This record gives sequence, C-alpha cells and structure tokens, in this order.
Amino acid sequence: MGLIVHTLEANCMQPVMDDHTRQAYHFAVIKYEKWLKEKGISQRKAIRSSGPDLVQQYTDWLVNERYSAWTIHSYIAPICKGYKISMSLIDKPPRVASNITKGRKEEVNPQGKKDMEKEKYKRIISFARATGLRRSDYGRLTPADIHFDVTGQPEYIAVKSKGGKVTHQVILPAHREAVKNTISGIKSDEKIFEAKELRLHTDLHAIRRQVAAEAYKYYCALPDSEKEKLKEKLLDTYKYEKKGVTPEQIRKFEKQLSMPYYCLRGANKAKAIAEGKPIRYDRVCLLACNMYHLSHFRCDVGIASYLVN
Repeated sequence: MGLIVHTLEANCMQPVMDDHTRQAYHFAVIKYEKWLKEKGISQRKAIRSSGPDLVQQYTDWLVNERYSAWTIHSYIAPICKGYKISMSLIDKPPRVASNITKGRKEEVNPQGKKDMEKEKYKRIISFARATGLRRSDYGRLTPADIHFDVTGQPEYIAVKSKGGKVTHQVILPAHREAVKNTISGIKSDEKIFEAKELRLHTDLHAIRRQVAAEAYKYYCALPDSEKEKLKEKLLDTYKYEKKGVTPEQIRKFEKQLSMPYYCLRGANKAKAIAEGKPIRYDRVCLLACNMYHLSHFRCDVGIASYLVN
C-alpha cells in the first residue's frame, strides 16, 4: 500500500468502526490509489491536494464509467473524510429511489420467475418470504442460529454477514410456523439449505423488499401502548448493536425516536406521489423495520431501497 492509502485511512478510519465499514473504506481508498496511478498523478501531489478539485475529477471519472449514484457515494465518502472536506462540495449524482435498479425489472430475469415454481426451490422460497434475509446469508445458516421464545416459537435469527457482523433479525408472528417447518428434522449444527437449493435465479432481494413492507405494516398496526414499549426496545437494541456508541450518538437516536414522522423530500417524494405511495412514515415503525428486518439504522435506507422503490 502506498503513502496515499496510509494518509487517507489515518483520517477516515474510526476506532469504533465496524468491520464491514472498515473493509468498504479500505476498498474505496485502494480504488482511488489505483485511479491516481492510471492518471499519472503522484501520491505526494495527491496528499498535498487540500481542496475538492482532485476528488471532483475522480467523481467525474466514476460518473463517466457509469457507476450508480449509490456506488459513487460509497466510493468518495471515505476519500472526502480522508481529505477532511465536505461531500457537499462535490458535484455528484443524487441518491434517490428512482436510481435504484437492482431487482426492479422482472423482464431481465425470466428464469428467476420460473425457479419460484420449481419444487426443489420451495423450501428456500418459503423461508425467504418468512425472513427476508440477504442471498449470501442462507448458505451459512444452521438451526442453531434460530432462537426461540419461551413458548417454543422461533423469535429471531442470529445472522453473521456483512464483514462478520452478527445481527438479530426478527421473525414476524405470521411466519414463525414456516420457519419451524423449514428446519424440522435438521440437526442443530447442519446447514439448513443444501448447495443445490442456493442455485436458484429468483430475485431474493425483491422478496426482501416485500418482507420489509410487511414488517412496516405490522408495526404500524400495533396499539399505542405497544409502540411505546417498542421505543424502549429500539433504544436498547441501538446501544447493544452499535458497539462503542457515544453519549452524543445515543442522544441523537433518542431524538429520532421522539419525532413522530419521517417525511419524504425531493425526488423520493415526487416518485411516491406519482405512484400513489405515502410521503409520510411513522418513524418508530420505520426504525423497527430497518433495525429488526434489514439490519440498517438509518430511515433513509429503508425508504429508498425497500419501501418507496
């Protein structure tokens, strides 16, 4: 690794950063270093660059290479932090729901639709509709990863993904029986799904979006007394999941919980209006959907990637 990598990472890496973010930042900085080399820009010159001009050149190159707005943001975020400049100074494509194409066009995956009807894939399809996990998670699961409540019902799944991070994904009451049926007869240390079951072409991310929408509706239907308890549970979950969280971060999260709604803005709002979808969401229910079913802690992720688009 070159001098530019060490310099930028020294500024953008944080001691409490989770492994996935750390790996993503490292990848982005390495990619930036490779771009500098290809453009004949010396690392010492890059280090001396204190303004946004060089980052803007890199961003323009990413745009010309047809990277998505979301990918561009993830690539330049650690670079801006490394240079200690605001991303608002960089002219970049906006991240809006209409720019997301993953799993949105059925015509590009006709085989996936056929696989949904095949007998050999029925177990994993049923489990996906019950849990909404990421595709990469299914191959690692064993019955030991599924935790049961005192009544013997499956309550949540301990999922190890995203750089080794363990998250706890809740199973909605309506789907607990499906989960029990899927793992029936499988030893606790055996894989739930065989390799051949994981070869399906079905868009599991689209199923994940359906589970997210169902989860949001479930939390919205809770009585007010249960929503108050949900607030306390969300705060406890935030403190537990976000290792090394600071008092200031806790204060900001508590402020989020005290705000009743998350309102769409800009392109996301226009898209929702055009499609007859809500432009205002219950913030507590949205956070519960994000944290317990999508492993995200920000409202905008659940909105743009799962509920609006």
